[in-house]
Amino acid sequence: MKRSTLILSAILALAAAAAARADLCARCSQLAFTADVGSCKACPKGTTTSGAFALCRACSKKLGQCESCRAALGGPAPAAGAPLAIGQEKNGKTVELPVAPAGILAIRLEGNPSTGFSWNLDRLEGSAVAGQGPIDFEESPSGRVGAGGLFIARFKAVKVGRSKIFLVYQRPWEKNVAPAKRFTITVVVKAAKNKR
Repeated sequence: MKRSTLILSAILALAAAAAARADLCARCSQLAFTADVGSCKACPKGTTTSGAFALCRACSKKLGQCESCRAALGGPAPAAGAPLAIGQEKNGKTVELPVAPAGILAIRLEGNPSTGFSWNLDRLEGSAVAGQGPIDFEESPSGRVGAGGLFIARFKAVKVGRSKIFLVYQRPWEKNVAPAKRFTITVVVKAAKNKR
């Protein structure tokens, strides 16, 4: 075997091992990542196990989010005060949220504004949640131009009850054209439980 082939094999094995130890969502666990390091986007001192990752391992566990795309991971709920981060996997589903201050919902949906498309709030039914500013865009960790990333819509639980959030992925200037994608979620806001 050539030396370059051995080196490439070793690099691929290291990348696979780093990804295998990472806390990744189902989608990201099927991908290959570089075996270099990067900076955590959630804490100033954190180092990621891949330059393509957004979170260090500690922040991933603390926030309950995928190290790569920051989608919600299964298991325990995020720490008090941390937003409940959800993605496309919750489309059409219902989630529960405690009344504020802990009740923050972050809907993280893939998109690519370089194509002219963006996620926008179509409508909000009910008054249990309220929008938390404009929908933000977070570039792909790859940093490549035109690579897309995540649109993040934040909502705060304001009172006990039920709300339904409708988001659409479309080009805002195209009138009378159906959205390319839709995302709908029902949010049930419950009274925060007292700790004793």
